[in-house]
Amino acid sequence: MNVATMRFAFDTPRGGAEVDVRVRPETSDLATCQQVFGTLDYDLRRLRRYAELASCYERSVAEGRTPLVLDLGANIGTAALYFARAWPACHVVAVEPATDNFRLLLENTQDLDAVTAWHAGIASAPGRLRVANPEAEKWAFRTAPAAEGARDSVAGVTVDGILEEFSGAKGYEPFIVKIDIEGAEADLFRANTSWIDRFPVLIIELHDWMLCGQASSGNFLRAIAALDRDFVYIGENVFSLANRR
Repeated sequence: MNVATMRFAFDTPRGGAEVDVRVRPETSDLATCQQVFGTLDYDLRRLRRYAELASCYERSVAEGRTPLVLDLGANIGTAALYFARAWPACHVVAVEPATDNFRLLLENTQDLDAVTAWHAGIASAPGRLRVANPEAEKWAFRTAPAAEGARDSVAGVTVDGILEEFSGAKGYEPFIVKIDIEGAEADLFRANTSWIDRFPVLIIELHDWMLCGQASSGNFLRAIAALDRDFVYIGENVFSLANRR
């Protein structure tokens, strides 16, 4: 498949930025870039609480901690590139299960010490995962459980496992978790969700519109409803913001 390098210029809270991104022009990669660098889907300045969230970031940095951003469903790394420019003191853990996407994720972030790329899928419990719809467009891959030792399977990692790897004792502090996993949120929020309120900002795309009749957002809604957080819908994404007093 043809791969090309394209340059994108975009605005961030720190000013203008440019990135070179390896993309497959005949695929959804260009639409992904447009969402991240064009319409700025992950720009927290769209929120009325932006100043408060920026202060949270600045406070962590001033106190010697590294704000931690999780990019779950990282695709080719566009959101990771955006977060690394928008919040330059942060560290991004980018998790992507599809092998061809992950190759470009590595190419796009290999020069950034602030990004750690994991070839894995996110889940509510450790295990093995496979891409359940390999025929789908590049931005639409969804994971499902795989048998141990199955061909083309990847590790299923948990948010708690990532946080343990990047624990507070090492100077990291949860800041943003971005989730775009094409319906696998039904499993992610099935259990072990105490990590949610450790993140001031949770950004998720829900997929009931695509997986009709499956209530794939149900577990997320049940988990989030019990917490003291704002719920803001902008475009395709829900922004869940902790109300810390």
